[in-house]
Amino acid sequence: MVYVLDMCDEVKTKLTSDDYGQHLMDVEELIQKHTLLMSDMNIIGEQVHAVNRQAERFTGPDGPDGSGFSVDLTI
Repeated sequence: MVYVLDMCDEVKTKLTSDDYGQHLMDVEELIQKHTLLMSDMNIIGEQVHAVNRQAERFTGPDGPDGSGFSVDLTI
């Protein structure tokens, strides 16, 4: 989970840039960077869903401690 949070911080840093490009080549490069960031965000989303699936076994009545404690982990 720490890895996912680190990746989120890294993407957030990249998204806060005010660079809009001064020339067509700069803009095309930024579009490529945007595409890569979208890919990174999809990977992060998949990892978050994986963590949620793994945590589901602890939230049901048949969980390890049998407490039946339920938590909604959907995003």
